[in-house]
Amino acid sequence: MNKNQRGALHLWFSRLAPALNDSGFDVKDYFNVKEIMFKRIAAAMFGVDSSENLDSNQFNQVQQVMERNIAENTGVYIEFPSYEKGE
Repeated sequence: MNKNQRGALHLWFSRLAPALNDSGFDVKDYFNVKEIMFKRIAAAMFGVDSSENLDSNQFNQVQQVMERNIAENTGVYIEFPSYEKGE
């Protein structure tokens, strides 16, 4: 995972947590989104215990799986931030 991906991921978590909470899914905060969702998907897909151990391609795959599953299972969709868009 590179520096831009890390920053975008943290921004996405900070937007995703309140959206899930507002939709009735008790995720509490940013930390829970990261620990309960992202890290578990990364571990299942690539056997890593930290997002820092993902290369850029693996990171993209984990993020896309998480984004798709959240949208399909909760109806909540928060677009992943793009540094090209100035986010």
